[in-house]
Amino acid sequence: MSDLENIRRQAHEWRARLDDDAVSISERASFHRWVTQDPAHRDAFDQAETRWQSLGYIDSDQFQALNPYLFKTSSREHWNRLTGGHGTGAGVALSLMLLLGLAFGAGKLSLVSTPDSVIYRTNKGQIDTVTLADGSSLSLGAASEVQAEMTSTERRLYLLRGELFVDVAHEPDRPLLVFVDGLAFKAVGTAFEVRRRRQGVRLAVSDGQVQVLRSESAAPDVTLTPGQGISSWQGSLGNIEALPLDQIGAWRDERLVYRGATLREVIDDANRYSATTIALASPSLETLRITATFRGDDIETMLATLEDAFPLRIDRSSTSEILLFAE
Repeated sequence: MSDLENIRRQAHEWRARLDDDAVSISERASFHRWVTQDPAHRDAFDQAETRWQSLGYIDSDQFQALNPYLFKTSSREHWNRLTGGHGTGAGVALSLMLLLGLAFGAGKLSLVSTPDSVIYRTNKGQIDTVTLADGSSLSLGAASEVQAEMTSTERRLYLLRGELFVDVAHEPDRPLLVFVDGLAFKAVGTAFEVRRRRQGVRLAVSDGQVQVLRSESAAPDVTLTPGQGISSWQGSLGNIEALPLDQIGAWRDERLVYRGATLREVIDDANRYSATTIALASPSLETLRITATFRGDDIETMLATLEDAFPLRIDRSSTSEILLFAE
């Protein structure tokens, strides 16, 4: 088996394991270490995610037929390993699948439903809010995706991309957990945001308390209170920071607030709103630090401000992308 095939096999194994209700925080941390170890791992997992979402409700024999390279050894043994021993001949509910393509209409939050979960998605430039089955209010930023699962003991949100803000309905006996890149944030009745970027994951709390669950046995859990935030990069938590409350979740009003952010982060956000791709043509611009507030619904003004305030120029000669060059 080639290195690429082995990575693809591992990606599908991780995708199957993460779909299991019994997956532990430690296993999620192991997954995070694997997926951030090599860009090829992330690419393979993203491809596996796309493929799983297209399959629907299948049994092991159907899955073998669709994924023959995964079953070069005993198909039943490999299927059981993929599903943590929970697979059956009658079929396995793959919670990110069975796409029904239900939508609330043009410009509204899109909904994909399975028997066990719901996936909410927004498009570029689209921000929306939905009330979950438990009464919690969930807001999604532009180009974001969240999988929601409700069980008798837990409420789970999986941030697949983008950002979310959740105002949690108070249920002391049924905590709400947000899972993202190997981390878990636990809340009962509170309000907070989680953002997933190429620079890592960021949690900020506007009300109540949120606990950051850590897999390392020697590392204590971290609890954040209103006006506090924390970031994680490749599984390593940073220090708790003080944040202005009015900046937490400001993107819900299309305010994009930056305090010492890199230009790379600003442009990544801009691309979640802009119809035309914006690219940094000069590597030296990547780490340029920005402290400013822009409007998500006015990316043109953002670009004009950046060109006026910083040593860069904007090239619009291409019809497919806007290029930023260092001067």
